[in-house]
Amino acid sequence: MTIINEKALYQEFKKQENMRVRKNARNDLRDILNQLAKEMIIKAASLARKGKRTTIMPRDTKKAKSLIISQERLTVDEINEQVEKLSAVELSKLAGKVRKEANKILKP
Repeated sequence: MTIINEKALYQEFKKQENMRVRKNARNDLRDILNQLAKEMIIKAASLARKGKRTTIMPRDTKKAKSLIISQERLTVDEINEQVEKLSAVELSKLAGKVRKEANKILKP
């Protein structure tokens, strides 16, 4: 599902004087922004649930933004290095959490 409007994104690029943009660059940015938006929505909903609310409030979206944007993104190799250090019990807990997060993100 696309959250970011491609036409609006293109119009923003066009505002940059004397600059052209390749379609694949626009598509890359659109994909990045869509992924960030999805992650922020999931995090905001989680924050509302933790507050025992069924309504996402501005404070949830602001907190989600700061948590998602400020997060240092690890590479797969960096994550794997950390996973290799886990005990079997910790690895099992991690697998469950990864499954749960994947289901949230991949759910239609």
